[in-house]
Amino acid sequence: MWRDAVLPGRRRIRRAERTLQMLGSVAGTRRATARCVVRRMFLTALVFLVAAGIAAGDDSERIEGIITAVHQNDFVLDSAGRQIVVDMSSLGGVTAAIAQGQAIAVIGRMAPDGQKFIAGRLESATKGR
Repeated sequence: MWRDAVLPGRRRIRRAERTLQMLGSVAGTRRATARCVVRRMFLTALVFLVAAGIAAGDDSERIEGIITAVHQNDFVLDSAGRQIVVDMSSLGGVTAAIAQGQAIAVIGRMAPDGQKFIAGRLESATKGR
């Protein structure tokens, strides 16, 4: 302390040294922070890619056509010249009123045996039909 009184410029030099030390530690912290930010961005992107992969794993498709025959648990849909049997049993009893000759869109997936299309949802057909 008495040296600072004798040499007033020395106090400024020490203050400058402390400031440089603080800046050095802050710079090191900034590098660590930048690494953390990059790591967080990478992990966030990875989470979004996994979520997109899960969403893309959904194998449902949409088919549109005209109903040619209606049965108790299914109906026959004429879609682009193909006759497709649509199973409505997975809809759980809450179904739309459907009639022969009606244009309809069915969202669902093909049964493992490839004989029936399992309906997950029914919608009205687009205006282009």
